[in-house]
Amino acid sequence: MVPFFYLNVFKPGGAGAERRLAAEKCMPPQGLENAKEYAHRKERRRFSPAAKAGDPSLNMMKLHTKYHGEVEIEDAAIWHFEGGIPGFPDEKSFVLLPLLDDGIYMVLQSTASPYVAFVVTSPFLFFRDYEFNIDDAMLEQLSIEKEEDVRVYAILTVRDPFSETTANLQAPLIMNEKNHKAKQLILNDRHYHTRHPLFADGPDKEKG
Repeated sequence: MVPFFYLNVFKPGGAGAERRLAAEKCMPPQGLENAKEYAHRKERRRFSPAAKAGDPSLNMMKLHTKYHGEVEIEDAAIWHFEGGIPGFPDEKSFVLLPLLDDGIYMVLQSTASPYVAFVVTSPFLFFRDYEFNIDDAMLEQLSIEKEEDVRVYAILTVRDPFSETTANLQAPLIMNEKNHKAKQLILNDRHYHTRHPLFADGPDKEKG
């Protein structure tokens, strides 16, 4: 039996406030369109140092994307959502691509459908009190053995201006970096919902 653990251990430590401040400074000032233009200027980039070196042993695939144009990726970079994503049950394979060079915002891009892509970020950069549990069933389904193998992302609803962007804290993405298995976890917690303002001090929590 895989041991039970709390996901709040993945929250940033003492540097959390500085990291949130850095994230705010990296906002695209005119919304997502500027970010899309920036990304398209970097079309056809390769997302692997070995690929840049022309390693012939790599199994590469071309991918048409929503924000990055055509790119080449390694098969090993694919994340596997066995049950798909709620609302997109047939989308089972995704890659993570940087939206900007700051590493704060990423794009979860479907490998099958160019226009199925979600802007995501680590929720712990923006919500210092965010915490939840993962049950044994999900730990076993994703073969999670160590905390350090887990990535957590929140899907964003990007708005214009970007300062009004919201994060879905009710359904975080749980991703095992060791085997690239992933799943969206639906939380039964009244404190969290699907539209938390991203640039607030933290999620609005009901009292009582």
